[in-house]
Amino acid sequence: VLQRINSLVYDLRLAFVDFPRIASTYPIVFVDVDEQSLETVGRWPWSRSTIAELSKRLLEEGSLVIGFDVMFSEPEINPVRQIGEALGPIPASVADRLKKLEQELDADERLARVLSEGDFVLGFLLHRDKSTTGTPLKGQLPDPVYPKPVSSLPEFLVTEMPAATANLPVLQSAAIAGGFITTIPDPDGLLRKTPAVLTFGDKLYPSLTVAMAQTLLFEDQLTLN
Repeated sequence: VLQRINSLVYDLRLAFVDFPRIASTYPIVFVDVDEQSLETVGRWPWSRSTIAELSKRLLEEGSLVIGFDVMFSEPEINPVRQIGEALGPIPASVADRLKKLEQELDADERLARVLSEGDFVLGFLLHRDKSTTGTPLKGQLPDPVYPKPVSSLPEFLVTEMPAATANLPVLQSAAIAGGFITTIPDPDGLLRKTPAVLTFGDKLYPSLTVAMAQTLLFEDQLTLN
């Protein structure tokens, strides 16, 4: 009951109190996939080749740190590999040529090459549902940001999540960092706060925004108080 009352008071404060807005000293830009984007580029999800081209353009425009609040947890289908499998047995010379084309047109590899050229932070998901994969971890997580086991921290500082869905190893290895995009609603289903850190497997991971700030400020690890 007290938690519910506190939530209602919080909602009223947000609705009626004019909080001061502090302008950022950094030029922060959000790149949205909107209706105009879909009309111009095509249906979502876009090919990783398209994402690679977008990422390259952002680098050319001078972006220092680029974060993705989407995941790349499944490999993109390689059309050349599909053709090779459909053809069946083929001459060695043709097979070699197809292999080269397969590598050249692999969208995941192309995106990985672009990710390695800048400071990219990939989003991943920490969650409580292991039923979809049958295992606690799918994909590759970035390095944790706290040097000690999480069990050494006070319990109120951390929230443990039993499962993780992360990015393809080829992409996470190419990126400089990663941060979770997990949100935890209140019991009434509304989002009033978002965690800055969460734990998985006795290791501490930052949110996407914290990981991007760390990358910008050249901070590899967090200090918790």
